[in-house]
Amino acid sequence: MQTTQPLTATIATRIETGRWAVTAFAGVALVFATAFLALRLIAPSDGATATYVTSSWADEGMAVTRLPGAGSPLRDGDRVVAIAGHPISSWPGGTLAALDGAAAVAPGETLGYVVVRDGQRVELEVTLGSFPLAGVVLQNWSTLAWLALLSAVAAYLIYRRPDRGPTRALAVAAIAIVASTLPWMMGLGPIDLVAGGPMPLLYLAATIPFYTLFWSALLHFGLTFPRPLTTGAAQRRLVLLAYLLPLSAQAAWMAGSLPGAETTLGWVGGWTRPQLMIVPAVIMAALVVLAIQWRRARPAERVRIRWIAAASGLAVVGVLAGWFLPEALNGEPLLPWSFIGLPGLPFPLALGVAVGRHQLFGIETILQRSLVYGGLTIGVASAYVLSVVLIGAVLPGEGLYAEALLATGLAALVALPLRDRLQRGVSHLLYGDRDEPHRAIARLGQRLEASLEPDTVLPVVARTVAEALKLPYAAIELRHDGTIAVAAAHGTSRGLLERIPLVHRGEEVGWLVLAPRSADDPFSAADRELLTELARQAGAAAYAVRLTTDLQRSRQQLVSAREEERRRLRRELHDGLGPALAGSLMKLQAARSLAGSDPAAVGRLLDELAGQTRRTIDDVRRVAYDLRPPALDQLGLAEALAQEARRLAPASASFEVHAETELDGLPAAVEVAAYRIGLEALTNVVHHAAASRARIDLRLDGDALLVEVRDDGRGMAPGGRPGIGLATMRERAEELGGALTVERAAEGGVAVRARLPLGEAADRA
Repeated sequence: MQTTQPLTATIATRIETGRWAVTAFAGVALVFATAFLALRLIAPSDGATATYVTSSWADEGMAVTRLPGAGSPLRDGDRVVAIAGHPISSWPGGTLAALDGAAAVAPGETLGYVVVRDGQRVELEVTLGSFPLAGVVLQNWSTLAWLALLSAVAAYLIYRRPDRGPTRALAVAAIAIVASTLPWMMGLGPIDLVAGGPMPLLYLAATIPFYTLFWSALLHFGLTFPRPLTTGAAQRRLVLLAYLLPLSAQAAWMAGSLPGAETTLGWVGGWTRPQLMIVPAVIMAALVVLAIQWRRARPAERVRIRWIAAASGLAVVGVLAGWFLPEALNGEPLLPWSFIGLPGLPFPLALGVAVGRHQLFGIETILQRSLVYGGLTIGVASAYVLSVVLIGAVLPGEGLYAEALLATGLAALVALPLRDRLQRGVSHLLYGDRDEPHRAIARLGQRLEASLEPDTVLPVVARTVAEALKLPYAAIELRHDGTIAVAAAHGTSRGLLERIPLVHRGEEVGWLVLAPRSADDPFSAADRELLTELARQAGAAAYAVRLTTDLQRSRQQLVSAREEERRRLRRELHDGLGPALAGSLMKLQAARSLAGSDPAAVGRLLDELAGQTRRTIDDVRRVAYDLRPPALDQLGLAEALAQEARRLAPASASFEVHAETELDGLPAAVEVAAYRIGLEALTNVVHHAAASRARIDLRLDGDALLVEVRDDGRGMAPGGRPGIGLATMRERAEELGGALTVERAAEGGVAVRARLPLGEAADRA
């Protein structure tokens, strides 16, 4: 146990390092390639490009080929020597703008070109134009399709299995070939060397090293596919050498050829020569590694290798037969060069098919099919043997041929239903009810019907979902009053969790939180389809549980509020009215005893008794007012609020109350709640809004009373938390089964809207 944790941490660190390395490499490649392509599209073009990367660059100039769709006097094979009197061989010397003191060259300008054509120096007038993007795309559409398909497959693999060596190798290969091929495809013309700018440097940085990295990545793939050639440090050294040796050979050639170069142009022109040695050497090394992998591979792994080998062989044979061999023999390719990417399509397609149908770097599908077809073989063989025995016993003397024929027919009849049953059984063993969603939904419904206690509903849902898809963990999180809490869980949480919203009647009540079966087995489309159905059922159950919980809490609050009110009344009566009445009684008794002997003292006692009685009456009124404001019975709801509005309104403000209809006969609870909500809202306006106007509107809407308080004050602060007054108003509305909203009004200020149901309030009253 002491070594497990450090080892796990080390593996996790290497996985994350590999992810970041691939991401960083992709970022660098994207920067170079994107920067070049952006400049290529806006820079002027003379309609020509170097014949192959830098192989046509020489001390005397640049050999070019005309871009497709470009109207240029330059021809294929022309070697451009000078532009506007500026020799190409002086690159990277001064630009045309620096020499002539003019602005940068732009489309529409006409420049004088000196070219060598068929051994003769020819002067041409070349008018610069825009880059012929459409023609280049049409000429290279098949190569672009191959790049897109390879990139898509590599992205899918790195998404599914970022911790595996083959996926990283393919990701690097795809990034490298895209980053090197796109700039080469767009091309670099003579004008780009003398016009100034970073285009030539970006072109060289994208094409030469990334092209070398592509072949290194393919060798890296061979070293790790279908499993690492070696283990530990030895494997890491092999992978490192796969990248360092080709790059070092390229760099060594470039450094070694520099001292003998007459011009930079000629020196750069030799950079492609080491590729003639590096690429064949890497291919040979990859073939050797592939042979070693084949010899040590298990049968299932050999099937995987066949997919890749067959696709690669088809690509090589297709390119040779369609283009290079016919051109070498007859001078013309068999197919147009724009089709040359088609033979390469089987390679990424083979990867896609292998991943989609054979789980290229996993064993889930292999295990499933092995169980199904192994069981099918045993079942069919048993049916055949049993049929032969039974037929021989029932029909003696028919001959072996007849017995075998009948037994084969019976075995064939058994095969199909047996296969279907085995398929369902194995699928259920590995994936639960994924292929039979109705079973999972029915089971959930049955368990919910049997769950009588609200506390058991959500645990039943979590357990049913986990069992339905063989998941290690399932939980339900509920949202309530701005907080999120786990209401029920089944299993042990591990890995990256997924959350599916629980929605009921358009309201998101919570989430279904799930852990996949393993990190390498994310949820499939069939899993998600079943989970969507289960989430729909779980959403309704979660909503019902939340309502039940809210109802129970509301009842508890009502009981608590009632008991608090009783305690307050008892305190008021016992500590206030009780002593006051007792004191009054004592003074009455004293006055009675002094009535005949000291009339003046009796008068004083009666005066004190009168004052004390008035105070007691005020206390009784206050207690009664707290129970129900007397103004409601004396004036009605609208006039009572209007009276309070006139009392609360500052001298410079106008507070109004408006009732659309007569509000007689309202339930007592509704009247009190509307009065308290309106009064609290006006109090907030006075204390916080600095408003000049406020208005209370009262109206009946079906079976509910609507109370709306609007002001023209400064409104609520963005992100501000509601105060005690707003919480109290909301509680009063919710106690009656209603609701209260507070929002910024369109014309400024705040609008408080309360809806108080009449029926429920009448029942509760």
